[in-house]
Amino acid sequence: MFKHKLTVYRCLKNIYRQGWLKGLLEKGYLAKHTLIIVETERNENINLSDNFEMVDERIYGLAKVRFLKLK
Repeated sequence: MFKHKLTVYRCLKNIYRQGWLKGLLEKGYLAKHTLIIVETERNENINLSDNFEMVDERIYGLAKVRFLKLK
């Protein structure tokens, strides 16, 4: 799927809610080909900014895991 070396960030729901992902983006810590993995409760929705694209979404028991990348 990806042809470039990836940097992977795993964001748990509390980190995502606190805006850390936005902070990482604003401070330049996320490279163009960074894969971001966000884990939340199965029924919880997340609001993505226009900077992110959802690549995949999977459910594991009570958790929902989303794979994001920068546009």
